[in-house]
Amino acid sequence: MGEDECTQLTVEVMSTEPLTTSEIEGEILDRASVQSSIQRQLGLAADNRRVAPREQRTARVSAMRISAPRTSSEQLEGSASS
Repeated sequence: MGEDECTQLTVEVMSTEPLTTSEIEGEILDRASVQSSIQRQLGLAADNRRVAPREQRTARVSAMRISAPRTSSEQLEGSASS
């Protein structure tokens, strides 16, 4: 599997959770917007369009999806060194 394919697969996998969670909460997010937001958060090539006001929630959900594992691991590392 090439690097581009691996990157796309990663973005697809990472977008599944926020899409599913939002759907359970009764809100349907646009898959392409979620994936684009995840790409931007990861610093990967993504479209340079401005985020529309209605897509700002998508951007926030995606940002939480990216930061949650980092925050959790930082907390665990901090408590382990105490």
